[in-house]
Amino acid sequence: MCANALTKLQAAVIAVIIIVAAVAGVIYYYYMMAQKAPVSVKEEILFGFSVPLSGAHAYIGEMIKRGYEFAIEDINGAGGIYVRELGRRLKVRYVYYDDESDATKARTNAERLITADKVDFLLGSFSTPLVFAVATVAEEYKIVHVTTGIGSIPVEEKNYNWTFIPFHTELHNGLTIMNFLNEVLPGKGPYKIAMWMEDTTLGAFFEKGLEAAINKFADKFTVVYKEKYTPGQASYSTMIAKTKEYNPDMVFAVPSTVDAVTLIRECKELGFLPSVIYFQRAAEPPGFWSLLGEDAQGVIASFTGHPLLPIPKNKEITERYRARYGELPGVNFPSAYAAVQVLAAAIEKAGTLDQKKVRETLSTLEVDTVVGKLKFAGPGHCDPLVRPGAYLEQVVYQWQNGRQEIVWPSKYATASFIYPKPWK
Repeated sequence: MCANALTKLQAAVIAVIIIVAAVAGVIYYYYMMAQKAPVSVKEEILFGFSVPLSGAHAYIGEMIKRGYEFAIEDINGAGGIYVRELGRRLKVRYVYYDDESDATKARTNAERLITADKVDFLLGSFSTPLVFAVATVAEEYKIVHVTTGIGSIPVEEKNYNWTFIPFHTELHNGLTIMNFLNEVLPGKGPYKIAMWMEDTTLGAFFEKGLEAAINKFADKFTVVYKEKYTPGQASYSTMIAKTKEYNPDMVFAVPSTVDAVTLIRECKELGFLPSVIYFQRAAEPPGFWSLLGEDAQGVIASFTGHPLLPIPKNKEITERYRARYGELPGVNFPSAYAAVQVLAAAIEKAGTLDQKKVRETLSTLEVDTVVGKLKFAGPGHCDPLVRPGAYLEQVVYQWQNGRQEIVWPSKYATASFIYPKPWK
């Protein structure tokens, strides 16, 4: 009996020893592995973007790319973005691809940036189809996407949760131009308007925004003629000749730069010489003057931000740009710079690189940028006309002697408004 008990006791002791040895072995193994395994330390923040560096939007795409690059240079020059949860500043590196002004390639590029390059955040492209393509990918992967270069209302209708746009909508463009013209044009009118609407989604929403704005000033302005056109035509002489019959004082349109060149040249050839030409989008590239020369004189457009806006940092990057490239930047340059400022401010305020927390911060972010004060009221545009509580401010610029001069509001004006448009 005692021998049997002793045997059981010995077995129990042996079992305990084996268990203790096994546990010790496991602990020792993981301890040694922990000593050998490299500790993953975040050394940088990686931004990624797809932009049109070739194709129809190449000129503006290059301007946006340069805006992003200047902003990232300045962030890194200041030591990087401070990330509170890491207790230090991280510099920004960026990866980009040319989407060739093609929406399918923009989508492919965005997926590559996320899955292969492992970017932390996305910056945007330019134009409605390209921005939509990237925004759709951002939704699928739940990654923060800050973009400029899209004023289309449909982006609001899609209810994207991960795309933030420090930029105006077409509704704001129309209201800005009509406020301006109502203030600066003499007398009570009525001034007669012709509208040429590109037969695209952009054209349709531009028309909608303009009509809403014109209706606010119906006692002074009236639309006498409207026509839709297919973009990319070799000639628009038939449309121009028909418009001329209505003798409008001004023409409003949102053409491509190439189409605008054709339209203005044929207006001159056909003797149709309106006092105001408002060409949104077309007048944005700095090359607009080089394509048209003095025929561009007097063309107006509106925008959020401008290279000549009297904000110290904006003036500094404009001069830096001029020193580097030998010319003034276009309006898309400070707009792109501001997009990076917005993203950097959100990361720093959130104190983390966590996507959800940065997104939450962006939804209520208020920040001073090179295009002025911006305030978000959720994802989408920071435009109070579609997001109550949001804020941005626009200017009207006019091509004068080879420069995009600010002509309104007066507090920012760099030149007086030329009226009527000169035709030589």
